[in-house]
Amino acid sequence: KLILSMAAAPDGMLWMGIFNHISFQGQVVGFDGTTTTTVNLNQIGYPSTFPYGVAQSHNNSPYVLLTGTSVRSVIRLDGTEKTELPLPLELTGLRSLMIDDDMLWVGGNALGISDGFRTEVLPFALAGSTISAMVAQDSDHKWIGTADGGLVLLKRMATR
Repeated sequence: KLILSMAAAPDGMLWMGIFNHISFQGQVVGFDGTTTTTVNLNQIGYPSTFPYGVAQSHNNSPYVLLTGTSVRSVIRLDGTEKTELPLPLELTGLRSLMIDDDMLWVGGNALGISDGFRTEVLPFALAGSTISAMVAQDSDHKWIGTADGGLVLLKRMATR
């Protein structure tokens, strides 16, 4: 099994996005140090899906970025419930996920930011280069790693 992504929850739960090469199925696995909680993605409507990103909300519900042959989604898992976030059509090639200040950042062939209900595609200087990793240094600085364009620092501009 290949671990594609991980995130730690405030309650201590470690969530992992896992892909099984043999069965060609994705899973989201939570581990609290003793027991595991497993969500088989094919059993909740996402067959042959890669869980490329996991991000943790302040209320301990993981967000999972899913990519596959016919899948392009971000879902929130809350117990036995799942909620799929609406994504604009131009947000494709999904590869990375980050939460900062309760906003969900989605990276791929474009950069999106979501409040959980609406996702806006942001202008990104390296259009055409896949966003493969993201991390927030602080609320004003976001590091964006790309497949072809190197490393980019996004800075919040001061407003008057």
